[in-house]
Amino acid sequence: MTVRPNPSSAAPPAPATAVAGPPPSTVRGSGAGALALFRAFHADLLAGCAQEQATAGTVAERLIATLHGMSGAASAQGPAAHGVVVKAVFAMAMLADRALAQVKPADAVVAGRLFGANATLQTLFVQADDLIRQGARADRELAAVYLATLALGFPDDAQASARRPSLHRIVAGREGGTDRPQPGLASPRAYDPPAGALTGSFRPSARRWWMAIGGIAALFLLVSHLLWSTTVNDLQRDLRGARSAVEDMGMSWSY
Repeated sequence: MTVRPNPSSAAPPAPATAVAGPPPSTVRGSGAGALALFRAFHADLLAGCAQEQATAGTVAERLIATLHGMSGAASAQGPAAHGVVVKAVFAMAMLADRALAQVKPADAVVAGRLFGANATLQTLFVQADDLIRQGARADRELAAVYLATLALGFPDDAQASARRPSLHRIVAGREGGTDRPQPGLASPRAYDPPAGALTGSFRPSARRWWMAIGGIAALFLLVSHLLWSTTVNDLQRDLRGARSAVEDMGMSWSY
């Protein structure tokens, strides 16, 4: 179930407990490791969802402790790195609640415990929009975390789907995050060999195609001329034989 809060609550997420709030902007590269943190947390989340015998609340407690640890470890790396990790923690907490709500509803309290009233889907969209506005200046690992969160946690949400292409362009490193590739235009390096491959001398080109077509046409003309010459020679030989036979009979040849 998607919660649609009042836009006035869509400020950058400030956790309700020990996790400090993120700064208004970040610098590319300051959140090194955000994607690795997400991968580790996602594996832990999947394991928690699969624990059928776990007591209600224990999975949420473990995930909250994990996210607290991530934020605490990042605080020693400076405000910029800490802010990026906190934003990543917010996305992971929202994903955790979305996943746990389907299998362990009692544990779907991770984001609320960490971020209080800011733990809303609209706040998640605001954070994603902030990354999209930064474009090429956005932290690519943080953009990857938000892209994965929207894709895994909210695949059928129209607003989430509308933001995924822009986030994907940031993750792919396309300048500005908003440029769209022109369809039908191949990359000028499309025929370049992959890294480590032996470079060959043959590459498809229009010149080679025209040379091949010209060679086929010349061969066709040569074969046609040989066939025509053979046929004409045979005919002339037969005519000469017929003329000699007629003249031997004392008749005149008028053909």
